[in-house]
Amino acid sequence: MLDVYIAGAGMTRFGKRPEPLSVLVREAAEMALRAAGQGAVEALYVGVMNAEQFTGDSNVASELVDALDLTGIPAVRLETASATGAAVFHAAAQAVAARVYQSVLVVAGEKMTDRPAPLVTGILAEVLDRDERLCGLSMPAAAALITLRYASEQRLTPEQLSKVLARIAVKNHANGALNPYAQFRQGLSEEHYLRSAFVADPLRLYDCAPISDGAAALVLTSTPRPVRVLGLGNGTDYVALRLRRSLTSFEATRRAAELAFRMARLTPAAIDLAEVHDAFTSFELIGCEDLGLFAPGEALKEMERGATELRGRLPVNPSGGLKARGHPVGASGLAQIVELTWQLEQSLPAERRVPRAECALAQSIGGLASNNFVTILGKSRAGPLAAAGRWSSAAPRAVADSAKGGAGANGARRSSGAPSQGGERPKARPRQEGIDAVGEVETFTISRRPPAGFPAPLVLAIVRDRFGRRAVARTRNNLPVRIGQQVYITTKGGVHELAPKSRLRRLGVLARRQYRRLRQRLPGGVRRAASDDAAGRAA
Repeated sequence: MLDVYIAGAGMTRFGKRPEPLSVLVREAAEMALRAAGQGAVEALYVGVMNAEQFTGDSNVASELVDALDLTGIPAVRLETASATGAAVFHAAAQAVAARVYQSVLVVAGEKMTDRPAPLVTGILAEVLDRDERLCGLSMPAAAALITLRYASEQRLTPEQLSKVLARIAVKNHANGALNPYAQFRQGLSEEHYLRSAFVADPLRLYDCAPISDGAAALVLTSTPRPVRVLGLGNGTDYVALRLRRSLTSFEATRRAAELAFRMARLTPAAIDLAEVHDAFTSFELIGCEDLGLFAPGEALKEMERGATELRGRLPVNPSGGLKARGHPVGASGLAQIVELTWQLEQSLPAERRVPRAECALAQSIGGLASNNFVTILGKSRAGPLAAAGRWSSAAPRAVADSAKGGAGANGARRSSGAPSQGGERPKARPRQEGIDAVGEVETFTISRRPPAGFPAPLVLAIVRDRFGRRAVARTRNNLPVRIGQQVYITTKGGVHELAPKSRLRRLGVLARRQYRRLRQRLPGGVRRAASDDAAGRAA
């Protein structure tokens, strides 16, 4: 464990705010400094994802050190997409642990609502793989592809999937209604959820975190305080979806969780509450399983039993999560840690406080789960929370008995969720470029709100060929597809297009292939084929 403590926490209300980013950051920072009982810090760590495009500003660390009247101290800015707030917290905590500084101020924020929604969607899509963006892939569309694949693997009908996602959205809105800092402070009914429009099938409007403004701040110190940093973990994965080992489990989360639990010398059974990155409701399901809080495939059942509700045995997103609290992308990761700090200090009103919480976890996703962070906090006075050992997210979090030797945060006794001796980092997938002319649809979506410049609706799919290579593609003429369907794949200008496989189309493909072979056998065939290819590209 680290000798790093949280001295004070602060946060603004999230939502559409008229103030500039510097004013929001100052509001959060002053609140954190007051809570810490100090006005002097030795360094400033700043997390802002994309001020350059959202506000037109750069040199943000210098701008904010001026705005905070801290000119003269070291100041640095970090960015890891939507995990920026968590990344800057980890960097600051490591500096304090290394005794580079005794006390630092960590701030994170974003100002997004000044830009129109289609432009914001396009800016956020820039964190995705460039080649996969060529077909119109956006963050909601990518999340929808993952969600439908998860539902297929869990054998959920569309009705069952909607019910599960609705339950998560309703829970997080209920929590947000109790949070004075949340963007959405009203409840949500299942009926209202089901009436909302699709953004990218099967994800509806209420499955997606909103565009937000806001800031959060923390003061870190090496002097003992009630809340201590127990574990930090950071994991990465391929940016490109086509290169991932799995579409429905995030390797970056699993790796980050393993490192954080190992540093903290804990297992998932020690966790009393969690803030899980729910930019999309399905990510809360996947995140709980990747973190080892529930066994693979068990998150659905646990959520149906109410385990993750505010008064459940393992509250998840008591703040309302990104879904209801709001998602100013640079601030969200730090806001999660602010919420956990207040919960462990037991300084929140009783109606939204998790009682007897001793250990808490935050998971923050960067990009589309390509750079993820896990943070574990605990009460300084708490004794051993769970048996040390090698952690694996394959180990289920059981309910029966607790390694703490007592009740959990809400009175339920749990087993230690003893870690297995697995958890070895798997070998990376080889980088295979290109794809065969015939493949099978792994998952698909209808993107109703694609980035600017793409027609709506837009049918997108992930297809796998007979060699196991994947590609993100759009369908020709927006033709519908289904999981498991055989399709033909063509590529023009780096953009993959799919066409449903049919007997007539197959005859056409075979005829064109035979024609090209015959042309190349004729005198000058190579030059003629090259000329044909050039003409085809020009067309």
